[in-house]
Amino acid sequence: MRGGAPAVTNVAAQHGSVERTETAHSAVPARSPLSVLATTMLEEPQDFELILADGWYRLSRASLACKFFAPATTRGIAKLYTISSDDSLLYVGVAQQPMSARLNYGFKANGKGGYHGYKWKLLETTLRLSIWTAKLHGLYASLRELEIIEAEVAYICRHRAGQWPTHQHEIHFYPSESWHREAATGIYEHAVSGGC
Repeated sequence: MRGGAPAVTNVAAQHGSVERTETAHSAVPARSPLSVLATTMLEEPQDFELILADGWYRLSRASLACKFFAPATTRGIAKLYTISSDDSLLYVGVAQQPMSARLNYGFKANGKGGYHGYKWKLLETTLRLSIWTAKLHGLYASLRELEIIEAEVAYICRHRAGQWPTHQHEIHFYPSESWHREAATGIYEHAVSGGC
């Protein structure tokens, strides 16, 4: 942390939640009522099974058919999502549209405009989908904040597994802070541990 007391961080590995508390010397503008104390919280993930067959997917939880629910269904809230199988991370992405719309776009894409959709969409298997949101100062984090964490998740995969996520298309890198990296660690560990 720049020029102040160190951040106090609580990482709950079993849930992948990360909380960061900073003192008045943080990057929060002095005019903000949050300048004395700001909190960043990675919320509990929503975990699902994606059953892939015939180029499409079915969604389930605890082996029961289901639908997405808020905040995964909320347009305008940034979401980070991972796709994993066993102990391997296949893909990490971000979205602001409802997750059903994002997945449908990735499954329906056929190369028009250069996008062919998810590399994993033609697999015939069951994959794990975990959807994450975060709050900064009590508000949902921006897409840029989750893109920073997304890149850190991909980097952790490269560092620990020896390769980038196997079905990743692209990744955008931005400067990160320690809380981004701590959140990414929790997300990666959740993805490769079987989630739930």
